[in-house]
Amino acid sequence: DPHIRTMDGKAYTFNGQGEYILMKTSDESFVLEGRAEPTGEGNLTATATVFTAFAMAQFAASNDFTARDPNSTVLHVQLAANNTLQVFALHTGGMDYVNITSNCTELSNTSILLLDEVTISRPNNVTIEALFSSDISVRVEAKKGLLAVVFTELSNTSTLLLDEVAISRPNNVTIEALFS
Repeated sequence: DPHIRTMDGKAYTFNGQGEYILMKTSDESFVLEGRAEPTGEGNLTATATVFTAFAMAQFAASNDFTARDPNSTVLHVQLAANNTLQVFALHTGGMDYVNITSNCTELSNTSILLLDEVTISRPNNVTIEALFSSDISVRVEAKKGLLAVVFTELSNTSTLLLDEVAISRPNNVTIEALFS
């Protein structure tokens, strides 16, 4: 069952099937959506659901997040066979998603993939981390037939600790990465 903890620390469980907005910034410049499906392969009668995909979009300015903004950066991460991840990107100005799974699979735990407005890292075989230029970080991890997600917003005084990297933002124009 999806167990959700809100930004204000409240916890709840939700078993609905479908696609849902899990997080949206107050200015609507970033949105995180999740897809919940029944548990088990081919078991459509299950009452429990799990997250099987997440889509995240960063918009150049406040926007209607349901429209395809030519200045947006969109990532879609979904659960694939053998508890692996498939990653798709809609680059700025693009109209079609591009499968970048092989690009992400080739990443080691110390390398990154730079797209228009997002930096992608792969700290291990079942995790993808995306750091958007708006200082929003999303971590998606495959866990035994489901996906887990963690959302973080960096401020001028915060540090994001990843498996092999510590990322901080000391001011509005600098991102520092300390590799272990």
